[in-house]
Amino acid sequence: MSAWDEIYRTVTRHLQEAGRNTLFFRGHSDASWKLLPGVARLPPEHPRILENRLIFEFLTRAGALLRDSTPSWSNVFAMQHHGMPTRLLDWTETFGVALFFALREGKGDAAVWILDPYDLNQLTRAKRTILDVTAFAHSYYDYFISGEQQFDPPVVALSPPSDHPRILHQRGCFTLHKDISTPLEELYGDVVTKVVIPAAARDDARMFLRSVGISEFPSSPTSTA
Repeated sequence: MSAWDEIYRTVTRHLQEAGRNTLFFRGHSDASWKLLPGVARLPPEHPRILENRLIFEFLTRAGALLRDSTPSWSNVFAMQHHGMPTRLLDWTETFGVALFFALREGKGDAAVWILDPYDLNQLTRAKRTILDVTAFAHSYYDYFISGEQQFDPPVVALSPPSDHPRILHQRGCFTLHKDISTPLEELYGDVVTKVVIPAAARDDARMFLRSVGISEFPSSPTSTA
């Protein structure tokens, strides 16, 4: 059995076990990368100061293109989609999309992570549902910038907002991280699986993508460290 056959069997098994439930997938073009949001990879400084600066810069530069000029949840998702660091981590509901971004760069071992979002939220919120941001009583700014409101779960799984077509096109979904120092796989290792794509399996993986009609997507940070 080839390395690609083994990968395909592993992913198929997870999908079968999930049944009708959604799984989240994330592609990494370097198999050594951790499951941490972009803010975690910024130079060491007080997180709230950095995040406040980044949000202000985004709202200032993109203000005319946004529906409003506030640090709303919608604008934070827009920041994330355009590659600016936030506490959001991109995922997709489609294995092929995650595989595409895993293979887009690099020549060595890549990886696709599989997350059960229901199991994650059961552990962190005691509710076996995928959250929508409308479930939050307060804004991203209130929770993570001003600190006026307490956000308790270390990490939660979120569905995307409905006003971002490109995110919906890529079947995008997210995890939101209060804890930006510990990778998700170390916090809740039982709900994630790392599927390594060996360098030798890249050609077979690309052939699979061709067979299912996946060849190009708009730029996304899904495959970045």
